[in-house]
Amino acid sequence: MIANQFVGLVLKNKSESCKNITYLKTVIMGNKKYNQKQILRLISFTILIFSFLAKTNLYAQNIPSPESVFGHEVGATYHLINYEQSIDYFMKLAEASNRMEIVQVGHTSEERPWYISVISTPQNLKNLEKFRENNMRIAHPEGLSEENLKELIKDQPVFIDINGGLHAGEIAGSQHTNQFAYELMTMNQEEFKYFFENTILVLWPTLNPDGQNIVVDWYKEIKNTDHPTAPLNKVYQKYVGHDNNRDGYMLNMQESKVLAHTWRNWEPEILHVHHQQGHSSEQTDYHRIWLPPFASPVGVHTPPRILREMNTLGMQMAQELETRGLTGATHLGEAYDAYYTGYNDYINMYHNTIAYWTEVDGGQNQWGEPYKIAEEKVLEKLGTFRARNLLVSPWKGGQWNLSDQVEYMVAVNYGVLKYAKNNREDILYNRYKAGMETIENYPEASPAAYIIPQEQDDPNNAVTMLRRLAFNGVKINQFTKETTIGELSYQAGTWVIPTNQVFGNLVPEILGIQEYPHIMQGDELKVPYDVAGWTLPYSMGVDVHPIADPLSDKTVQAMTPVKGVPTKWDANKKAEFTANAVAAGIVSPTKAIEGSGSFLVLDPTVNHSYILINRALKNGGKVTHHKNGYNSRSNGQYIVSGIDKNTLSTWVKELNIPGQWTKTNSGKSLNRLRIGLYQPWHGSLYDVGWTQWLLEEHEYDVDLLYNNAFKDGKTIKNYDVVIFPSIGTARRGGENKDSFILHGYSKDETLEKYAGGIEEEGVNALKSFVADGGKLVFLNESTEFAIKHLNLQVENVVKDKNRGDFYGSGSLFRAKINQDNAIMSGVSKETDIYFNNSPVFKTKNGFQGSVLVSYPETATILRSGYLTGEEHLKGNAAALQINQGKGSIVLFGFSPQWRGQTFGTFKMLFNSLYH
Repeated sequence: MIANQFVGLVLKNKSESCKNITYLKTVIMGNKKYNQKQILRLISFTILIFSFLAKTNLYAQNIPSPESVFGHEVGATYHLINYEQSIDYFMKLAEASNRMEIVQVGHTSEERPWYISVISTPQNLKNLEKFRENNMRIAHPEGLSEENLKELIKDQPVFIDINGGLHAGEIAGSQHTNQFAYELMTMNQEEFKYFFENTILVLWPTLNPDGQNIVVDWYKEIKNTDHPTAPLNKVYQKYVGHDNNRDGYMLNMQESKVLAHTWRNWEPEILHVHHQQGHSSEQTDYHRIWLPPFASPVGVHTPPRILREMNTLGMQMAQELETRGLTGATHLGEAYDAYYTGYNDYINMYHNTIAYWTEVDGGQNQWGEPYKIAEEKVLEKLGTFRARNLLVSPWKGGQWNLSDQVEYMVAVNYGVLKYAKNNREDILYNRYKAGMETIENYPEASPAAYIIPQEQDDPNNAVTMLRRLAFNGVKINQFTKETTIGELSYQAGTWVIPTNQVFGNLVPEILGIQEYPHIMQGDELKVPYDVAGWTLPYSMGVDVHPIADPLSDKTVQAMTPVKGVPTKWDANKKAEFTANAVAAGIVSPTKAIEGSGSFLVLDPTVNHSYILINRALKNGGKVTHHKNGYNSRSNGQYIVSGIDKNTLSTWVKELNIPGQWTKTNSGKSLNRLRIGLYQPWHGSLYDVGWTQWLLEEHEYDVDLLYNNAFKDGKTIKNYDVVIFPSIGTARRGGENKDSFILHGYSKDETLEKYAGGIEEEGVNALKSFVADGGKLVFLNESTEFAIKHLNLQVENVVKDKNRGDFYGSGSLFRAKINQDNAIMSGVSKETDIYFNNSPVFKTKNGFQGSVLVSYPETATILRSGYLTGEEHLKGNAAALQINQGKGSIVLFGFSPQWRGQTFGTFKMLFNSLYH
């Protein structure tokens, strides 16, 4: 009884009790209702209670709660936290606690400083650099014996990477990290030690700072309007939005480079990226969270040990949810396969990291607004609430709030911590063994190596490809002397990538050919969640030779590792590939400019030639195009004049491009272009950003044109060429399934100022624009709009085909090139194009123009990926130039700039702007 009274007294005065035991004694002795004996007993009891408080309330007392900083709980309905608020809160936590350190790892595309938090015991944080170096040794185990490994991992923590997710529109991710960090900082000492004595957590507040602000700002704009659920009106990253998780091996985006650099410098054993599935999914009526294992197929070269561990960890997370009474966890989601290597999160599996994602059900929109589902509806979907193997505890409906989404994410984080701390030695050992097995297996596996000659149609493409591999941790060698393998001889300097290296599984995943399996689900063809093929040598136009047999000792002795002098990684500057020593050492040989004269001849095969062309035009120079080939491999050439010869020489050296001096500049003159790029009010049209990024990288000036620029009939007259990126017919809701270009979102769906498309007024403006001499370029799915509304004598022969008759989306196809047309300058007679939900063209009577690209009639078309219904392609067109009035229209029935990867076809887009 006395103890109970005392505890109540202590709790009543807890703010002071945790500061001073003497104060408690004063309170007790000053209370007249206790006698002397009781007072002595209570004073003795004070020590025990204070000890308890020291492990709980004392530590938590100085930690600011989310409510005290944000003014609301994390996950509160109608309240979102932006990036600056989140970082400010993490800074406050780190200042108040010795369990967290803050590290700046880089900055974003919009130049926001980007931070991670590192969480563990004070002792582990004190030895953080030692543990990080040990972890790097385990991740790169060459020469490390199992005996030495055992000594190394005796007290080595497991490194865990958990984050607020890549996709800012999956908003609970960036919100939940604030709650999770707070709980860890206020956890009592014993419990914190339980989790972190053997683990170190890298917790990113978010993997998309810019996007977090874009989403939060949009929500603030709409939440007090008549359209509080209006869809996002722009992508949630400067350029590519949702595709920020499709940049894992190319690393085109600034953020992707920062992620890769950080992960390769920490090499976490576990990497968990939070995602959310849209509530529009049929499954989300009863699934609350999707966890590994993944659906089939998985990546061909996924390390078996790591895949097994990922599957086991998925079950541990499910068990944690079960323990907390959180229902609706499932596995093997029908949509979510792990086939594509380009996911920024999943690519780390090929670094022998347990890398995966989870999908919590979102709210009714991208800002997590609540919704409610009746139990009867869920039962109708499931048929029964009985347990199933992979859906043990079905969710029975009810209210689903942002706070629920946060709770599920926090819960699985604890499941990860438990798994890591309970299986520390096994996790570290399996990381080591996965690397060693890759090293040991590949000498007997095929291919044993990939060889990349320095002599390439576009040498910079080879350098670009290899630098990205190096930045992803792949080791690259060069021959020191001429070396013969089989019937081929390779010059000194030739690059060699042996696959018997720790990250060797990644090499064939990127350089090899993909063969997506034929899988039927009932009567339906199972298609990839993302894409089926992505072989970089094909998409980039790089000559790569796979070597099937193990390299001889003589060949190995002729190799030396590539290693350059890396540039310093500066978290406040643009990320550069040369911050990696191997990438810094990959340079193609330079060639002196040959010939005489003051005019410079450029090879259109080389993408960097177009950078120099744009510089020349901006600086008052003259550029002409001549149909004669630059060399025997090329068709067409560009000639630059009117620029100082020394300046031209400097540009050639900087851009590392071939050039020849000449005394004549005959040919068709080019003008400096005024380029418009159509930008609809939509948050999921990533092709706009990829196109914008590519043009800016090659120093084109490009303006984004919104609907009013077409509807007013005047603005587009200020431009020479207008590009319509890939925008399909099913990008809008409601009954109207016409192209999003035409009608956009309706006034019922979004704010009035963002509603509509270019409308009929815009269509008429386009017709006038072309008739008066303008050029329109339509990419991939947008061609359907052009065919229908610009009255083109063209049909899409696969428009109404079902998947059983025709399917090949997300694959590389072989195509024939019309080299007589200037738009195909620099393009080989046969080249590989990226087919992605693309049309296939057939011209009609009355067609006026040229076929630019077509599919062969006899040769095999599929190069990498999947194709059924090849007969629908044979002999038909993939790209057209159409004459209309004084102008022209170009239709690309594929993606010449797909995700910034198809370096081999970039020049098609560049040429189409000039010709």
